[in-house]
Amino acid sequence: MLSATVYTPAYGMVFALIVTDDACPACGFWHSHRLKWPAPVLVTRKARCGQRYELALHPPRAIKRKRVA
Repeated sequence: MLSATVYTPAYGMVFALIVTDDACPACGFWHSHRLKWPAPVLVTRKARCGQRYELALHPPRAIKRKRVA
């Protein structure tokens, strides 16, 4: 099972973008997928290299910034 970030679709769009957090275990490349919004938490997908994996989706993580005094 791989973790992946799901990005919400832009205004007027239907499909969300899914980007894996780690490289593919079979080929070492980064794969992206499209999925209808709203996306479920667990998704099974097949990559172009033929590897099947289960993705655990989560929203993008917030960027923490240092506060300037």
